[in-house]
Amino acid sequence: MRLGNNRYTSPLRYPGGKSKAIRQIAPLLPQRVREYREPMVGGGSVFFAARGMEIARRYWINDAFPDLFSFWKAVQSQDTCERLRSDLEELRQSFDDPTETKAFFHRAREEQPEDDYR
Repeated sequence: MRLGNNRYTSPLRYPGGKSKAIRQIAPLLPQRVREYREPMVGGGSVFFAARGMEIARRYWINDAFPDLFSFWKAVQSQDTCERLRSDLEELRQSFDDPTETKAFFHRAREEQPEDDYR
């Protein structure tokens, strides 16, 4: 099994993420297809493995969760991706310790409206 030389891995830790299962999932992917389509990309671990294995000529990803969809759409732009990386790094450095970071995350999550995508 060749997992390829992934230049990229998912920047997201995602509930139900597949990053730890890639070695079991990758052999089940086709060797060659015209298009790779993933309707529920989540954190993107399987997508990045498929890209690294170069199984397709075209890749298409989507997700029903609007914030996640927006994230993947935004990072397709190099400028937007760099701005996001810079802003997140600045935010990360503003915390003194992981406990403070986790508390910020929980507060931010509580401020989000209920998900209407279900």
